[in-house]
Amino acid sequence: MNTAVSPSLETVSAVKNYGAETAHSIKDMSLNAANEVLATRFGNLALSGFETTAALAEKYLDFFFPPTEQELQQENGNYLFVGL
Repeated sequence: MNTAVSPSLETVSAVKNYGAETAHSIKDMSLNAANEVLATRFGNLALSGFETTAALAEKYLDFFFPPTEQELQQENGNYLFVGL
């Protein structure tokens, strides 16, 4: 390898490693902060509201849209195995 290019490659590699380490620590800090917030009373309330909303949305989807072929077959006891 060319000796003139080697220091530049080392610098680029060091910057890349620094960026990866920084991104990893930011991810860890974000996960810790999210877990702390969700562990509070308000976090639990927010999760409960989200679950309720998701269940309601699923009921509306089931009510307004016709069942899929797979759902129809499951209701009739015939199971569709896709990809076999």
